[in-house]
Amino acid sequence: MLTEARAGNAWLRSGSQVAQQCALRDYGTALDASIKIKNRGRPKVKRRKDAQPSLGYSTRGFSIRNRRLCLP
Repeated sequence: MLTEARAGNAWLRSGSQVAQQCALRDYGTALDASIKIKNRGRPKVKRRKDAQPSLGYSTRGFSIRNRRLCLP
């Protein structure tokens, strides 16, 4: 579904597919836990004012160029 969405939206194509897949996987895990674990609500979108930025990195998508680590 991500491939189809990227084909139809230029703003999705401009971002890293690895990072988008990771975000979707994390959201799916949170949604699954909200259904299985009692008294847990649905995942909420973080507010930029209230939350610290967080990123999850996988081993894919990294490269080293000019002795610098490039993230996806």
